[in-house]
Amino acid sequence: MKIACLQTSVLKNKQDVLKHIFYALKESCEIYSPDFILLPNNFLSLSQGIVYTKQDVSELFEMFSSIAKQFKTYIITGTINYSNSEPANAYIINNEGFVINGDFVFEEDAYVVFDTEFGKIAVVLEENFWIVENTRIFCLKGAEVIFVPGEPWNKEVEVKKASIWGISALNCVLVAYCSYRSKNTATTTKSIIASPYEIIKESEELEKLLFTEIENDLIQSIREPDLSLKKTLWWVLYNRNPKMYHELINANQPVVE
Repeated sequence: MKIACLQTSVLKNKQDVLKHIFYALKESCEIYSPDFILLPNNFLSLSQGIVYTKQDVSELFEMFSSIAKQFKTYIITGTINYSNSEPANAYIINNEGFVINGDFVFEEDAYVVFDTEFGKIAVVLEENFWIVENTRIFCLKGAEVIFVPGEPWNKEVEVKKASIWGISALNCVLVAYCSYRSKNTATTTKSIIASPYEIIKESEELEKLLFTEIENDLIQSIREPDLSLKKTLWWVLYNRNPKMYHELINANQPVVE
């Protein structure tokens, strides 16, 4: 499984932004042939004053579809806002060029896991990822890779790095977190790919692309039952009773004691 995190740039002109994304995606595919490309959250809305229309977004998805189909890659994005009224959402374009999840809105369609030929995947937006039970529930539903369209960090960089690794370890899951390159010196650009055993790779500040290749069955092997509790991390994921989560997942209102 080959994963690429594309750290897009903040640009001032709308056409420059769209061209930048197109050429960055195409170059990534031509050089690395990734199975998954992850884009940051709000990658269209990074520069103040740029207004995108529905036509712009439609053309963007046509471009995504064309690249995904041509290079047989999945493209995963965070929120694509072209007006203040657009909800937080995420999109998965599969390697045949189709949007397989439509307008994925976390609050309404929470905990959706998607089957791919590389295993089960889920997308968690930046603001939801730090609520650790969200990832826990995705993993109890079978997710083997969590993709996080993220943003630059303005503080506690080492703590957040450790948190990403910790969430990966505690849930026996791969985590791919993608940020964008910001010129704001008060923020830190950081993309990370983590397994339960280690931070596999992390980006440099102005690096355009973070890429790595991982064994397809890594997470499955980690999750193999091992009652000796020595060979795998199976017990970490299942040491809490999964049945306790049914009420949480299916509740129409907050669950309280």
